[in-house]
Amino acid sequence: MLFVPDADGGRGDWRQFRDWLVRQQLCGFRRLSPGDRWHLVHCPGGECRDLGHRAPGTSLAALAPVREEAVMLSVRVEGVSFAHGAQTVLRDIHLAARPGEFVCLLGPSGCGKSTLLRLLAGLERPDRGRILVDGRPIKGPGLDRAVVFQDYSLFPWLSAGENVLMAVRQAFPDRSRAFHHETARAHLARVHLEDAFDKMPAQLSGGMRQRAAIARALAQDAPVLLMDEPFGALDAVTRTVLQDQLLELWQGEGQEEPQRKTVFFVTHDVEEALLLATTVVVMGTRPGTIKGVFAIDLPRPRVRRSLYPTVTFQTQRQALVDLLHQGLPLDADRAA
Repeated sequence: MLFVPDADGGRGDWRQFRDWLVRQQLCGFRRLSPGDRWHLVHCPGGECRDLGHRAPGTSLAALAPVREEAVMLSVRVEGVSFAHGAQTVLRDIHLAARPGEFVCLLGPSGCGKSTLLRLLAGLERPDRGRILVDGRPIKGPGLDRAVVFQDYSLFPWLSAGENVLMAVRQAFPDRSRAFHHETARAHLARVHLEDAFDKMPAQLSGGMRQRAAIARALAQDAPVLLMDEPFGALDAVTRTVLQDQLLELWQGEGQEEPQRKTVFFVTHDVEEALLLATTVVVMGTRPGTIKGVFAIDLPRPRVRRSLYPTVTFQTQRQALVDLLHQGLPLDADRAA
């Protein structure tokens, strides 16, 4: 049985002991709420136990496990404008997403879809306006937002499993080595890559690399998922498979109480947007503005074979196409 001194004492001997516990992966520390003091956490075999603010001599073995509750966050974009030098890329963008909503940003090349996603990720700062996640302004990248890029973005010197492990360790630095590996393997299995843990990115197909990138993003367990045309470079068959897998993951199929992530998904494909989204935001170009916001009330689960021929699908598709093409020159580049 292990006894520890008071975590609030602040003495040098406690800090040395604390650091030793972390190095030995016996314990870690986390804030249970913003602005809270650090809580001591015991992690036997990946199962964390919180010591909170206990009196001196508290026994680690006597404490109940901490069960992390899933979180869904809202996102608001308020009057955002952004420019590259003299060129205005986005102008006066207003947008809101409820917790657990799937928002597709649909628009032609040059409308600022990817720029807006980078602003949501905290990789760029708006020149005007602000972006709030759960009511808090974005000041930079954060673990509450995970990003999946179009170009896979796996580290080529790490295996698929090690790429996912890196995200898990960053998101859960206080958890045990066993927890990190179990979580990484579980998320690779969710995208049907359970046998690819030790394979290098060069050994994987494009679709497999993108699935590994999605697994890495999901492994962070971030409440907000940002996806920048993640299937744009894939062949039609692989693209269809990954769209279906993404829908299954977002809908939480097989889970008793699914907690959907708030998703922003960039695309230039109208049918992809209708298949995935709860809301489609149509963007105009030069500068990027919002032309219209459509609530997509198509029933779920959405299956192409039964969904695409329906009158409702065809009507919403035509409305999106008409608005998307409105004001564009006839020779406009359709690729986003």
